[in-house]
Amino acid sequence: MCCGSYQTTGGARPWLYTMLVVIMVMKLSIMQWGFLRPPSLNNSQITGFPSNDEPEYFYELQATVPTNFTIEEETFCQRHPDIEVITYVHSVISHVEKRMNTRRTWARVETCGRGVKLGVVFAVGRSKTKEEEEIVRRESELYHDIVQGDYTDDYRLLSYKGLSSLHWINKNCPSVPWTLHADDDIVVDVFLLKNVTDTTSSSVEDGFICKRLEGPVRRSGKWAVPRLQYPQDQYDTYCKGTFWLLPTRKLQDLLLASSNATFLWVDDAYVTGVLAKEASIGHRDFNEQFVEAEFREDQVGRNISWYHLPEEKRIDLWHKILEHNNCT
Repeated sequence: MCCGSYQTTGGARPWLYTMLVVIMVMKLSIMQWGFLRPPSLNNSQITGFPSNDEPEYFYELQATVPTNFTIEEETFCQRHPDIEVITYVHSVISHVEKRMNTRRTWARVETCGRGVKLGVVFAVGRSKTKEEEEIVRRESELYHDIVQGDYTDDYRLLSYKGLSSLHWINKNCPSVPWTLHADDDIVVDVFLLKNVTDTTSSSVEDGFICKRLEGPVRRSGKWAVPRLQYPQDQYDTYCKGTFWLLPTRKLQDLLLASSNATFLWVDDAYVTGVLAKEASIGHRDFNEQFVEAEFREDQVGRNISWYHLPEEKRIDLWHKILEHNNCT
């Protein structure tokens, strides 16, 4: 029978079948798009979908830029009006020694008067314990270089740390020509960096200056990204995330792009890849020695930065950079 009366089997009532269909549709909708997010995000107005590969994680369609700060230091650039580069360093509250070594080495703006004039802030997320609250309070009072955003510090939320930092600079330091991103285990040759900023016009060059990368999207392991979130097999061109340079005037374009671009938790591929593509920002591969993981003495005077170094090697390397530039 077609299109006549609704025929049932075994005496079941039509409303029961209707209810079952509605329940199934609702369940499929929840599985496909998601209505909840993990407690660690703590950002409002986020929409997205769950991952079948890693069901404990939730992936957004677009990110919401964290714009609130527990500690903002909104006058930082006003107190340092002559800086050429504003630097935000990804850190976590427990990395006290890493921050101290950074302050004692390449982040010292007065280095011989010949290095690039840097303003350096450390980007951290919410305090998780009373001890962390005390660490942040003490460092902030002593150095006034802590920017504490209203987001949870989690490895899979580093893209939010990046967005929060870009927003902070765009809001508080828009007149500084250059923006530099660095990790907190890095050493920078500020003398070679000055050569880059002096020979490159921030008003002309629109792209990232960095070590460019292109590579496959990993589907397993530490940096796994489910196909549901990023269906391409290869990442678009992006920067090695430990160290990159960009004209500050381009930050607003990156932030605007975040409202359209699909969110990606891998922060370097997201900020310098996904957002850069959405914002039509290119990449200039400065040289092969822009950033290195291992230190050799013959690299001093050629390499601009090194990363993932033990603390004692960071201090030793910095002294060698000073000696090479007759700055002792």
